[in-house]
Amino acid sequence: MAVYADGQLLGVATATVRGAWSLATPAAKSLTAGAHSIAAYTFNQSPVPSAPTLFAVTVDPTPPTASVTYDSVNGRAIVTFSEPVSGVRASNLVLSGRTESGVTLANVPITNARARAYVGLITMTQSPDAKTFTFQEQLTLAEPGTYTLSFGKTGVVDRVGNLLAADAATRFTII
Repeated sequence: MAVYADGQLLGVATATVRGAWSLATPAAKSLTAGAHSIAAYTFNQSPVPSAPTLFAVTVDPTPPTASVTYDSVNGRAIVTFSEPVSGVRASNLVLSGRTESGVTLANVPITNARARAYVGLITMTQSPDAKTFTFQEQLTLAEPGTYTLSFGKTGVVDRVGNLLAADAATRFTII
């Protein structure tokens, strides 16, 4: 089987009787980032190739990034990604900080869509392009203090499976 990418020969592979094949290309022929057209021609013991099997691939070596903002007036966290993602959950959010009355919050996860008594029920909405996620509190965090809202990368991937590059966080103060 001869395998071509964008009209250039990548290499020759041997297929099993069930049609499975793989091709490890030398570094000089590695596909660059972006969309590519792949064509695979089989020879079935004949010098004349079959009609090609065509498919498209996208090479994306760049993981997505995220930023977090918190709107304390309206009680919502907004997480914005550099590209469309999936796997976002309320449990990715973690609240830390210290209230003016001396209560310390140490990485309180938002479990079951609730961050203990400090944050009311959370609803999550996603933008149509899957790049912006808004977490709206039913009750606004009102205890004065300085907090950090972190968004953990666990399970968040882009369309080709790259894991979110790093956690994101924002620090804010409620007066």
